[in-house]
Amino acid sequence: MSNNSAFKLAVVLLALSVCAMLTQASHDEQFPGNYPAFEGPVEVSYEFSNGSVTLDVPAKLNGLRTFVYAYDRQGVMFGILKPIANGRITVNRGDYADVKIATSGRQVTGYELLKRMDHYLRQVDMFELLQQAQDNGLRHGVQRCLYPMCTRCLEGCKSVISGGDIPLQMEVAPGGQIHPVYARGKCPRCGKCFAWCPVGVITDSRPGRSR
Repeated sequence: MSNNSAFKLAVVLLALSVCAMLTQASHDEQFPGNYPAFEGPVEVSYEFSNGSVTLDVPAKLNGLRTFVYAYDRQGVMFGILKPIANGRITVNRGDYADVKIATSGRQVTGYELLKRMDHYLRQVDMFELLQQAQDNGLRHGVQRCLYPMCTRCLEGCKSVISGGDIPLQMEVAPGGQIHPVYARGKCPRCGKCFAWCPVGVITDSRPGRSR
């Protein structure tokens, strides 16, 4: 075999070896990003008094805003944004809902913002709704995710995925709260959802990376 032929054979064998290494490379090596992780539901205790209700929540949520929700007898969800201070949220009589959300099973089918800059389109008293829900076994609680007041994770996903079939979606949990879920096979692991989430509901799945 001539030196030229031997050189060509060596190049071909090297190319085949590189291709084999790439084929056998792990999924993580090919796609170095990380899948998102999601915080679980918030544990809440309630203390009703004349004209107000105090919700005790984990102290780690101090300083954040959160979404207090309750369903009415027709199964419609209403919610209000509230600050957390000293592990507590207070909803007073006359605190009106910021948003009305329609759901069907686990799907969010639509929502309507009830609050404008200087007025409410409809006045739904959240204290009365929470008390009604508590008395009648209707779903109510604290939703750590600020959807639909915040849609930053969805917008981040849309900026990476062309078309409307994005891997990140909002789903209604059995307890009534809305939370993000994703399709693992579609997720590009770009990290925008957990980088853009303002309240740390979506986090980096690597140990020690959550906020």
